[in-house]
Amino acid sequence: MSYTRKTVSLALTVLLAAVAAGFFAGTRDEWPKAAGYVGHSTAPAVGVQARSYAELREQALSPNAEIYRASGATLIGLLPSVTEKVPPKDAESRARALARRQRQRAYDGAPPTIPHPIDTRATPNCLVCHEHGAQIAELRAPEMRHPVLPSCVQCHVEGRAREPLPEGSSPVLAENGFEPVPFGGQGARAWPGAPPVVPHRGFMRQRCDACHGVAGALGIRTPHPDRQSCQQCHVLDERLDQGSFFAALHSTGARP
Repeated sequence: MSYTRKTVSLALTVLLAAVAAGFFAGTRDEWPKAAGYVGHSTAPAVGVQARSYAELREQALSPNAEIYRASGATLIGLLPSVTEKVPPKDAESRARALARRQRQRAYDGAPPTIPHPIDTRATPNCLVCHEHGAQIAELRAPEMRHPVLPSCVQCHVEGRAREPLPEGSSPVLAENGFEPVPFGGQGARAWPGAPPVVPHRGFMRQRCDACHGVAGALGIRTPHPDRQSCQQCHVLDERLDQGSFFAALHSTGARP
């Protein structure tokens, strides 16, 4: 009996000693450096700020980060070279190109509608085919007419058939007095053989080769796509350009 009590007392003593050692070791300000621990007194590390959904959407962070660039380079490589000879255009091909252009716009100068289903989750989806233009089988995706902007569907909407007005609604809802500036037609020339004047406004149409370059329709494609400085010879029509408003005020003596 005495031997059993001594054994229990010894076990309790060892247990209490282990608990006390663990308690004091856990409350120390610094862990032994030999063990590789860092004490609690060290300043916390600065965390990395989480990216927003917009940044994750636009930045290439996944294992397929280069898929858009690689696809774009492949599609661009299928386009005709700017040094290739352009077939002669005629009135019929020009009329077809302008009719197709008109079908994709609410009025002349309006952003063209998108003639296919779209995925609005990421701008790069649009840029693959439309940043530089693309040749896909027999179809040719047009190049953007303006510099790259971050939200394509802010101006361009998916094209759909016009839906009828709800039953009982007034036809006045479908009427308005808006009258767009008429299409300028073919550019005038100062003399026979002179470079034609640009017959449309230059706003949001800074990239001339989008319509008139190697990715453009045959009826309006330039015969010299290798000449990249278009406004060196072709000037904007002052009646259609944005500066015409102030020019008109100046000619009448009015003040804005």
